[in-house]
Amino acid sequence: MTTAVPAFVVVSRRVLMPVLICVAAMGCSDGGSAPAESPGQVASGTATLEWSRPASNEDGSALTDLAGYKVYYGREAYTLEHVLDVRGATVAKAEIQDLEHGTWYFAIASYNTAGVESARSGVVSTTL
Repeated sequence: MTTAVPAFVVVSRRVLMPVLICVAAMGCSDGGSAPAESPGQVASGTATLEWSRPASNEDGSALTDLAGYKVYYGREAYTLEHVLDVRGATVAKAEIQDLEHGTWYFAIASYNTAGVESARSGVVSTTL
């Protein structure tokens, strides 16, 4: 059986709320300005992601074997070439560090102990 798709959306920088994804640039002030960079230094940020745990499988049956999540991300919405494996049924938050400044796109899928993966969530984006 396939697990249900976890839900999340982009909220804003530095705001964490349950059932949502939050994407924040490390080192930014409350006003959202980026930190000063040294000449020749590549700017980078951290995306902090939060999501809600699915309650059932895609077919509506009870979800009893959730094993973790896969966060797909990349610079283009249709090409999410990076994958972060987040193990653990109770985990609902992850950080992706050292992202270059610019627009990033994210989607998430859950998987069970047999390795069967749900469909991906809708793609969300933010600019760091």
